[in-house]
Amino acid sequence: MFSKIEYQSVDIPFLAPMQLGHKIYNTRAITYITLIDQKGNRYLGEVAPLPGFNHESKEEAAAEIGEFFSARIKNRPIPLEQFSLTTKLCNFFATSSSFSTLSPSAYFALESIFLDYLYKNAPQTFFPLINGQEAIVIESARLLTLAKDQKNREDLYGQTTTAKIKIGRLPLAQEISYINSLPPHIKLRLDGNNLLSANDLVVLLSSIESTRIEFLEEPLANMERDWEKIYARYQVPLACEASLQREISLFSGFNFLIVKPTAMGICEAAKLINLHPSKKIIISSAFVSPHAMRWHLFLAYLQNKLAKQVHGLDTLRYLKLSNATEEISFLEGKLRSEFCRTRKPF
Repeated sequence: MFSKIEYQSVDIPFLAPMQLGHKIYNTRAITYITLIDQKGNRYLGEVAPLPGFNHESKEEAAAEIGEFFSARIKNRPIPLEQFSLTTKLCNFFATSSSFSTLSPSAYFALESIFLDYLYKNAPQTFFPLINGQEAIVIESARLLTLAKDQKNREDLYGQTTTAKIKIGRLPLAQEISYINSLPPHIKLRLDGNNLLSANDLVVLLSSIESTRIEFLEEPLANMERDWEKIYARYQVPLACEASLQREISLFSGFNFLIVKPTAMGICEAAKLINLHPSKKIIISSAFVSPHAMRWHLFLAYLQNKLAKQVHGLDTLRYLKLSNATEEISFLEGKLRSEFCRTRKPF
């Protein structure tokens, strides 16, 4: 059982200012939540709401966790035998409906703590959750920005097969020029974050070889009004963000589901993987720390057991991390993810 909770707020610097939503940020604000059991063992979770996606602040999510801990977790037995990825793990502690609506950031932090506890203390229960423990290499698309210096392009991108590019942030002609200058073998994932007008998207799609585009992610400011006309003309596959509260299944060409665990919680993400076998589910990180990335890899592992995907986990290299490593390993080396760890500002 857990007997104590600790909080630590940190601001991890970006290597260069980063646009999240409609604002520019110099740091990634997170709060570490540590639960301590009666033997003094520590289990770390992370509250990391992303501006523009999460409605709660990290302070609000941390307060929710503190209240939940005091009322439902502290000095109570941990029901290891009841853990399941089909039900939010927090529900095993909650006997009151007042705790049925924790924020996604709170769920992500607590569920990562509970899964870590399960992994370390009851592996016979943990490993059946993922149906094994064999090695699976998780491949990630390269997250690219519109670099000012275009030198050494082949050195930077020569090993990249898939790239995600944020669009709708700079002059359209500049973005088109950048995209067309990338090596032709790279598949393109173009993420508009609902910033483009229909006219701008038409110009962009008319200027890029459409066969290179793997998908457009939430490209339009008004998806409901404009997407069907765009799709009828260009037939480009669509990716939608799973945490957005709207009926995304009605959009034509919707083949990819983008899952941000910090925007819904680990168990909700795992449930989506099981509920949508016909969709190509992409696990996407939101500039989380290496600790939280472990559980993104966990979910990518679950997805790749069903159908291999190239995920969206190339965000660590945009953070200034004092203990960054070339490779992140999880499950004691049985699950590995390879990232390009370029340390230069973009």
